[in-house]
Amino acid sequence: MEAQVNGISLYYETEGTGPPLLLLHGGPGLDHTVYRPWLSPLAKAVTLVYLDLRGQGRSDRADPTTYTLEQVARDVEEFRRAMGWSRFSLLGHSYGGFVALQYAVDHSDRLNHLVLVGTAASADIADDLAASLTEYGSPSVLEAVEAGARATTEEAFRLAAEGQLPFHFSRLDGPYQRFREQLAAVRYSPEFAGWWNEHDFPAYNLRARLGEITCPTLVIRGAEDRVAGMERAVELARGIPQATLVVIGEAGHWPMVEQQEEFTRVVGDFLRLR
Repeated sequence: MEAQVNGISLYYETEGTGPPLLLLHGGPGLDHTVYRPWLSPLAKAVTLVYLDLRGQGRSDRADPTTYTLEQVARDVEEFRRAMGWSRFSLLGHSYGGFVALQYAVDHSDRLNHLVLVGTAASADIADDLAASLTEYGSPSVLEAVEAGARATTEEAFRLAAEGQLPFHFSRLDGPYQRFREQLAAVRYSPEFAGWWNEHDFPAYNLRARLGEITCPTLVIRGAEDRVAGMERAVELARGIPQATLVVIGEAGHWPMVEQQEEFTRVVGDFLRLR
């Protein structure tokens, strides 16, 4: 399905019944397919709304200068209006968490719940990543990271993403293998990732505005997440007035994949707060 938002078409899919939970994918440069089927158990209680953000996945490309967090968050607000929601719940993972935070500081009154997974309030998350790559990154992972930064085609970006994948998981077992196979469904957007990483990400910093988020918030971190350090999760939990921090053991940057049952339970319990 498609929604016309701020002059472009945004692609989305829905699953389940109940109040809406809008899902903002990570990346930058990935799409909604990274959430399926990992979040599907939540569809028993809510309507999952999988959205491809501006310039990514199956949504329209646009002028790269519009690929800012502020504009993407405005798209989320216009998408809310297009869907006819007065209020909704929002989940963002990694880069999607940056967008979710931007939306929350601007439109907290529209949110019933906010779920932040493996994310941070500022570009200082890059320091965590750099330190982890130095400590844990194998030569092949480091090569994939460099290749991803240079990628200009979808195929090159896909190969780089697959090469980095072991770094993001705590174990290379069944869930990892299934997720790796699932990446074939992703429509990568290297042009978005390249522009955003160079032009918008370096100035990202919402620390001073965390206190403006008034909705109940759940901060989730995989205990072995090498992208977003524990310091970033604690900062979110302390800065947001109604925030709760949950650390999921034996999980890296994708806790919904490695510990699907526990992730589903934690999020499901949180969403039933009201």
